[in-house]
Amino acid sequence: MAIFGALGFLTAQGKAPLWIAAASAIGNGLQFFITPKAAWKAYGADGKGVSKETVAWTRLVGWSIVLRGIYMGSLILGATRQDALGYTFIGLALNALRLSISGDAETIGVSKKGQVFCVALPLLVAAASFATLEPSELLSP
Repeated sequence: MAIFGALGFLTAQGKAPLWIAAASAIGNGLQFFITPKAAWKAYGADGKGVSKETVAWTRLVGWSIVLRGIYMGSLILGATRQDALGYTFIGLALNALRLSISGDAETIGVSKKGQVFCVALPLLVAAASFATLEPSELLSP
């Protein structure tokens, strides 16, 4: 936490490159997403083992950190906020699809309808974020 605090302070002062924050979020999130049991072990919280449910939730937490890195990285690379949101929601939809295919969705109690919703809604938000229409154009006859 101290490292991230110092990094944020230095970045705000313009003394650290912006990409480090995005890369750190993606790297930290992938640690939890790819190796959830090792992450629990690293923090000393695996004394009685790690259940399938714990693994599924840990992967979700890890992916949410990755999504923050995707959003920040997109902005740093010059994407508009609207497009960065679209990229982030594509990442959200891909993970929801992975959750359904892997069986993790059933492990954490998401119904089949819920799984479809969790993939479809982020895709719709992503599509809307890439739309070139201005809000006023949507309302005009």
